[in-house]
Amino acid sequence: MSFPVRLLNTSTFELYKGSHSDVRKDPRYAILSHRWGDDEVELKDLDPVVLRSSTSTNSPAINKIRGACKTAQARKPPIGWLWMDTCCIDKTSAVEETRSINAMFDWYGQAEVCITYLHDVQAFPDPDTAVFKRIRDDKLTDEESEWFERGWTLQELLAPERMDFYDWNWNPMGTREGLAEDIERVTGIATKYLQGPSNLSEASIATKFSWMAGRVTGQVEDIAYSMIGLLNVNMTPQYGEGRKSFMRLQRALVETIADESIFAWTVPPAGLQCFRRSGSASSAPQWHPQEDRWGLLAPSPDCFRDSRDIIIIGRKIVLRPGGGYRFTSQGMHFDLAYAQGRGRFFGSHKSSISFPLNCWKLNSAGKAETVRLRLVSVGQWYQRERCSERLETKAGAKVDNNHVLGRGQLILAPIIVLQPEAPR
Repeated sequence: MSFPVRLLNTSTFELYKGSHSDVRKDPRYAILSHRWGDDEVELKDLDPVVLRSSTSTNSPAINKIRGACKTAQARKPPIGWLWMDTCCIDKTSAVEETRSINAMFDWYGQAEVCITYLHDVQAFPDPDTAVFKRIRDDKLTDEESEWFERGWTLQELLAPERMDFYDWNWNPMGTREGLAEDIERVTGIATKYLQGPSNLSEASIATKFSWMAGRVTGQVEDIAYSMIGLLNVNMTPQYGEGRKSFMRLQRALVETIADESIFAWTVPPAGLQCFRRSGSASSAPQWHPQEDRWGLLAPSPDCFRDSRDIIIIGRKIVLRPGGGYRFTSQGMHFDLAYAQGRGRFFGSHKSSISFPLNCWKLNSAGKAETVRLRLVSVGQWYQRERCSERLETKAGAKVDNNHVLGRGQLILAPIIVLQPEAPR
């Protein structure tokens, strides 16, 4: 069990190491999911005396710690420990920060309950009132809570077995399961994935990336780092690498997971929203690859906004003979097939190739259609073209006529799809 390094005692506000004897007696803990404010109490600032004092300053940050601890204590049976990312991580230690980023999904999954605090939402008794609408200047707006637009809260929504929501005044709003339809409406995440982490293995990489589309983080790199646990990979954070972090995340996935939905994306018309300034959609960087050509790895999760219906399970037919791929400094290497005795490899004399992926897109009738990309020759290599067009799909499982299934013994030949650097 990957246990949090530090836990806050919900009665005394004392901070204990996870190896402490009191923690070992009853290791159950609650975990807080929230939106960071400007005055958060960090590890160096944590003072149990101030938190216990009824006469101390009631800042939003202090009240949030008190509210979370009180909520954990009010459960039956009471939960004696709380983990929250503001004051339970030593951010001056690169080693601890790396460990925390890589283990956080597990920490949320192993918590007794995830207490989700929406500081900008007021619970309404009227069931016809939109549940997660934001309150601003004491007025109900058409905007959803900030909590739903943040990058880190995606894994916090999906990892826990149990999640309870609370409004700004710590009034209970309901459980994740009970609010699943409202959460799906806001996030686009299908209800079946909101029933606990056990169903997440069924979701393709493209589907998981689609959930991150449009979310933002304080640091550009955290768009990638906040998905490490959800995608079940490990990465060492390298703050300062900027948007390259998302390219590095994809390379880690290519090296560990055989899921070709990672290539099923299109250029987002609204720009790279994940890299905008928080609260300013107009600040999203625009991206128009030259001649509408690019490699197979996307520059942002925004490219997967329309890929949530890409599946990788339930089909047994492999549409591209040979299969397999690997990433090098040049780009993505694929082994494709030609028929012995029939001359050159089928792609070597073609200016473009219809390139099927071993993944499928569900159409409006729920039928799975094959996904195809168009590759164009660039000297001895290839690039993907028509990146801004909708994904090409094809009903049925018939292989394109530029493939060679059933025409003699198959011999594999490599092609290389060039991969440009991430746009700055």
